[in-house]
Amino acid sequence: MFFLFVFSIVLFLLSIDYISKNIDNQFSEFIKNTIIKIDHNPWFLLLIGIICTMIVQSSSLIISLIILLVANKKITFHDSLFLMMGSNIGTCSTAFITAFRSIYFIFFLFVIYLLIWIFFKKKVKILLGIDMLLISILVLDCAVSPLMHSVWFHKLFSNDHSTFFNILLSSIITGITQSSSAIIASLQSFAFHNLINIKTATDMMMGANIGTCVTAFLVCFRGNQLSKKCAKFNFLFNIVGVGAFLLFREIAPVYRLINTFPIKLQIAYIHLLFNLLNVSVYLPFLLKKHSNLK
Repeated sequence: MFFLFVFSIVLFLLSIDYISKNIDNQFSEFIKNTIIKIDHNPWFLLLIGIICTMIVQSSSLIISLIILLVANKKITFHDSLFLMMGSNIGTCSTAFITAFRSIYFIFFLFVIYLLIWIFFKKKVKILLGIDMLLISILVLDCAVSPLMHSVWFHKLFSNDHSTFFNILLSSIITGITQSSSAIIASLQSFAFHNLINIKTATDMMMGANIGTCVTAFLVCFRGNQLSKKCAKFNFLFNIVGVGAFLLFREIAPVYRLINTFPIKLQIAYIHLLFNLLNVSVYLPFLLKKHSNLK
């Protein structure tokens, strides 16, 4: 069953890659041109980052694109900060998609895909990619159940570990897989089968956000100083976010507010709350700097 678990993760990563690569080239150019042409409006930049990431289902792809645009001086470093914050919010949409595991919803999306193909002669490959994503979650759920009896799994993923250990473990795994979305989808399945609780899932979600910063550093490895500054900001954004959220959950009844939802949705909401809180920490300072630049 371990191989089924690995297969489900590979299928998940392939579906994300399939969605990203099958975005129409004209649409990709539209994203680039829109980012380049916008009039330095911080709210619009934030919104563009959110929407673009929701469409391609990959914050790593959008942040990599942003770093390359900054490196080539197509957009300013200051503008890129708002775009990257928006991208971190937009990536939360994947967790909401993976919270749904209904076979009927998968079948419905596939029927819509076929109808568009038959009547309009167009292959909406994004729909097919989302279907693959949801199928990978069904396979993941089937694969996780037998892991309940695995000794090594219980030693690695346990509610008894410290927050620091959970964050570090998740950061390393995400750095290797290059996908925080895959890790968060796995956490949703682990929690669904009562292998971990919501607190442990939250710890590892924060680690996944740190681990995904590896992609940005790889992109800027041979870049200029501006691209390296973008990668550093993305890393600091998530590090500060972890600190802010750890403090926030100690003083606010975070889990009580969402405990009426299914566990997978609880993790999706926590992921969204983490990134919104993170943005709210940075936004006042960046907006002040933006007004001074005018």
